Amino acid sequence: MKKLFTAGLLLLASLAAMAQSANYKPGKVAFCPVYDTAFSGYPQEVTDLMQNKLTQIVMLNGVGSFSEQYVLTAKIAVEDKQVTATVPAQYIMKLSVQLQAVDVNAQILVGELTLPLTGVDKTENRAIMAAIRQIAPKSAQMQTFITEASDAVVAAYNRNMDSSLENARLLEDSGAYEDALALLAQIPENVDRIEEVRALSGQVAQKKLKRDNAQAAVAAANAKAKAEADEEARRREEDRLLQQQMMESMQKKAEAAKKGEIVGKVKKWFLGSLS
Repeated sequence: MKKLFTAGLLLLASLAAMAQSANYKPGKVAFCPVYDTAFSGYPQEVTDLMQNKLTQIVMLNGVGSFSEQYVLTAKIAVEDKQVTATVPAQYIMKLSVQLQAVDVNAQILVGELTLPLTGVDKTENRAIMAAIRQIAPKSAQMQTFITEASDAVVAAYNRNMDSSLENARLLEDSGAYEDALALLAQIPENVDRIEEVRALSGQVAQKKLKRDNAQAAVAAANAKAKAEADEEARRREEDRLLQQQMMESMQKKAEAAKKGEIVGKVKKWFLGSLS
């Protein structure tokens, strides 16, 4: 299950856009489609096809959004394999594809659907892919599966709402506003106590905004103080360089005057020696 969760996080970049999908229906539980070679045991081409099917299922049924808690995955089991006597030979692969809606945090199944599928092609993998292609994302059976999985999640939230709200308040009290909002955001819109969830979310959001504004003000004040300090340091450096230039100029003049005096004495001595 940990591998499953890790693979789900690796798909974040490609799935995050689902949260804004026009197909997503508010009030439904968001499921993240996850099927990866890390745990599938199948080649990349089979894995990619299964991933695409899972993505179609959640998107077309209005539950396609990234979720760190609820995922839709699958298990593929080969029930029977036959090879025809024809030339070229054809592989007949009978599969049992088990779709699983999983609560990753609780590590429990919230929904399950087993599909018997058969595919025929000239290689085992191609026959398996032919079978997977038969999965109908919008079938009545699939819609019932998604609805029942969503209902199971909502029922679980209704049973554990006191705990969910208490955990969010503890995060709020500790100043972990982002974590509190993330926890509340995962609660489906159609739970019985959604108004309490919304009220607490608004309260936490206000505290977060107030904190963020205060931090921004402090940052701005620090930036201003630093800019003023930098400007003062710049002025002092300019004054130091100017004083240094003046001292060097005066020293050069003094050296030139002294040199002229010495030259004069030498000249006087020289002229005197000629008389």
